[in-house]
Amino acid sequence: MVYRDDDLSSRLLQRWKYGGDHVVGAAIATLLAEHRSPHAECYDVVVPVPLHPSRLAQRGFNQAAVLARALARPHERIAVDALQRDVTTASQATLGRIERQRNVHDAFTARPGLCLTGRSVLLVDDVVTTGATVRACCAALLAAGATRIDVWTFARTPPRAAVQRARA
Repeated sequence: MVYRDDDLSSRLLQRWKYGGDHVVGAAIATLLAEHRSPHAECYDVVVPVPLHPSRLAQRGFNQAAVLARALARPHERIAVDALQRDVTTASQATLGRIERQRNVHDAFTARPGLCLTGRSVLLVDDVVTTGATVRACCAALLAAGATRIDVWTFARTPPRAAVQRARA
């Protein structure tokens, strides 16, 4: 995580994700890449959290994939679309903790034919609120044989803020 999900980082992410402001997206990707782990080169694969194809078509880009490429590039790695989102889910932004877990339960699988046996994975997303999405992604990556998974994100919502936001 680079930043706490506060009002500024939240507005920046919303401007990028929902407003399509790719200048803001490039700045966020640069900030994340500049604050990367000194051990980022130790990962075998960099994997973005996927969007469902319908959401990708609607938005036009996957913000996690943009961030994953920014993290992979300096270490001569590639961002691999190792996961697919099989289920169209409601937006996590309006849901509480339990609803988020139910919403993404079994929503992700590894791409057919993908073998991650013995591989270390850097999973990348834009923001983590309750952790439901990254837990669901990790389960799919572990099922594909990954032995180590770390998660990098631009922002982390503090637990109380996540509950308050979901109730608002």
